[in-house]
Amino acid sequence: MKGAIICCLQDLVVKKFGPDKRKKIPISVGQGKNQMITELQDVDDAVLKVIGSACKTTAAALMQAVDAFDDYQGNVYLSRFYNPYYIKA
Repeated sequence: MKGAIICCLQDLVVKKFGPDKRKKIPISVGQGKNQMITELQDVDDAVLKVIGSACKTTAAALMQAVDAFDDYQGNVYLSRFYNPYYIKA
């Protein structure tokens, strides 16, 4: 999987819950504090633990998190990269 999934999730957590919650997530899944994941980086699927950790850290149910992620990714996060496609003619 690509790191864009993790980057989007981390961005969503910061926007909805603040940077303090974001800082707690990588520690709880065994990533180093300063480890950085980029959008194009190949990420091992074991990093999917980040999703479970984000749910636990933010007290969100899994389906709520999935719905929020889907909405955020499609309407906010990806529009940064594909802005020309989002602009109405």
